[in-house]
Amino acid sequence: MKLVALSFALAAIGAPAPAGPSSNEQARAEQSKKIHEVYERKFGGFVVQPGSMAGKIGFVDAQSDLPRAEISNVVATIRRGLPYRIDVLGAPCPAPLPTAGNLSEKGLNAAVYVVSDDALPALLVSPEENWSIVNVRKFREGLSDDVLGRRLFALRCRGELMRGFAQACGIWTSDYKDNILDALSPQELDSMKVDSLVADMLQRCKTHLARIGVTQARKAMYTRACQEGWAPPPTNDVQKAIWDKVRQLPANPIKIEYDPARGR
Repeated sequence: MKLVALSFALAAIGAPAPAGPSSNEQARAEQSKKIHEVYERKFGGFVVQPGSMAGKIGFVDAQSDLPRAEISNVVATIRRGLPYRIDVLGAPCPAPLPTAGNLSEKGLNAAVYVVSDDALPALLVSPEENWSIVNVRKFREGLSDDVLGRRLFALRCRGELMRGFAQACGIWTSDYKDNILDALSPQELDSMKVDSLVADMLQRCKTHLARIGVTQARKAMYTRACQEGWAPPPTNDVQKAIWDKVRQLPANPIKIEYDPARGR
């Protein structure tokens, strides 16, 4: 019975799923592949406008208690809703506290420092300088060093990393109840959905990031990119045909005669 209870607990807190994609996932993947093939064949596929992705957000890993893979998983989750340049870096946290200059040295517009320190609280935030410090040491307290304890530790850290990112990037409120911003203790994170940012958080984040110079890549079909004049040179026959068609002179161009009496 204990093993059964443990398996249910692990499932509830995000233990790894059985290997292999489900039939629904396979169907969605096949459908997505077919759609992309149509775009490639008819419109030359999608291209990214040069210079449209600016700025960078960093998760600075300065500890060894939480596996870096957990931090990378949080970053991957954030990228699904916010397609910005977000990287995981390995570096010490500046002492006594980070400054805007420290972020600039790393080429960052915002940063989440991940530390393990007995002297710091669970979370520190500087809204003016766009950084936060998440202290994972505080989320191990009261947990046993077994499978369940390690999974709960990772779950709590994921929630606090999400909150640290949110508050470093201008998200302080949400109209949705029981979100990560509402947690008043590590234990409250155990029953919350910590692996996502709700809809109004995403919009508030985009607005704030634009103010501090972080923008997402603009994708467009190759046809549209050619029409707007910023398409990269073609890389296949489909794109070359689109490139040539958009740039060719019309067979019967409009002729405008200058009328001296009208001045045009």
